[in-house]
Amino acid sequence: MIMGDSHLLMFMTIFTLFRCSAAADSYECPQKCDCLEQYVDCSKKNFISVPKIPKWVEQLDLSYNRLNENVTQNFDKLLGYGQPGYGAPPPGGQLEMGHGPYPNIGAGGQVSPQVQQWFRAVDKDQSGFITSNELKMALVNAQGQTFSDTACNLMIGMFDKDRSGSINLEEFDKLYTYINQWLAVFKTYDVDQSGHIDEQELSKALSQMGFRFSPDFINFLSKRSNPNDGKISVDQFIVLCVQIQRFTEAFRMRDTQQNGTVTIGFEDFLNIALSCSI
Repeated sequence: MIMGDSHLLMFMTIFTLFRCSAAADSYECPQKCDCLEQYVDCSKKNFISVPKIPKWVEQLDLSYNRLNENVTQNFDKLLGYGQPGYGAPPPGGQLEMGHGPYPNIGAGGQVSPQVQQWFRAVDKDQSGFITSNELKMALVNAQGQTFSDTACNLMIGMFDKDRSGSINLEEFDKLYTYINQWLAVFKTYDVDQSGHIDEQELSKALSQMGFRFSPDFINFLSKRSNPNDGKISVDQFIVLCVQIQRFTEAFRMRDTQQNGTVTIGFEDFLNIALSCSI
């Protein structure tokens, strides 16, 4: 059985923000919101203003609320966006509700029968756990190719809380939602519905995510993702976006002046390169 576009879950529009502060507050979930480690789900809470957000938050979902235009325009000031050079809205623009760069993992809950059925189908050896290889056999992109080892190892690693190298049913439930959200995000930016994202579509996607990259760098990202023709499949798109996310977070932590530049020592540079690479 293959997870494809026909099995998309209903897409929850996500507005994701990444904290630039590395300071640790006491772990207290914002009132009325649901929390999973650094992920906070405040969607569908009927908010008209932004709740107090602790410094430990890395991803925040505020979709399907009643935030007015003035509030959404001030998100960049709230969490450190608007700085030149990275993760900043284009001049005169803002991050758009429903077009955040990275889907939210969410807090989970009762596993639906559909997800349980998928879990049993993917768990080929019926061990009660899914490995990266088993996940790869179940995921196919629009080109008819299985997802790359890099993408499958990345996604298993994101949800493998005990670092066992495999995920159980509850962890798979979150991964299933995450993959389907990524498919919906990918389809949003795949304007011509070709099943891949070309260089022009990638430039628009990253711009809407808030990144102001030069055409040369966009070209570099395209060729790095797919050296053959630069056309990016959904699994390549996930890997690229997550890697940009990781490097951006590492950069923000060191950009103490919030001016888009850092001074970095050689060992710290190697630490970033080795820890953020996928």
